[in-house]
Amino acid sequence: MRTKTGIAREEHDHFNFGQRTRAVVLGEMGPVLRAYAKNGITGSKDVARLLNKAGLKTACGEAWTPRLASILQKLLYEERRARREKAAKDRAESPPSIPSSIPSSQEQKALTAEEMALRLKAIGRITSR
Repeated sequence: MRTKTGIAREEHDHFNFGQRTRAVVLGEMGPVLRAYAKNGITGSKDVARLLNKAGLKTACGEAWTPRLASILQKLLYEERRARREKAAKDRAESPPSIPSSIPSSQEQKALTAEEMALRLKAIGRITSR
């Protein structure tokens, strides 16, 4: 029987066993799978073959199968998506910081013609005569 995440109960030990928690397994395997993906290796059969060839084991110490490699890829994708969503939510909730050297809109004062000319010159918009 499969759980909500699509992992059969007997497959859970491959990702969470003893001190090798899911977070530990994903932390160890994430960089490896990203390196494979950068080299165009994304198929679960190829990923499982390379993980086994490298001597990497599941959390319970068994060899990787294409099914387990596919689940691993899905778990890493979901973790990455959750981190990105949280970061976007955090950015949306926190007010933008205004550097203290820039006056707030109420404190801004009108620029003199001389100050405007200096600023425009600094960005190359005008040249001095």
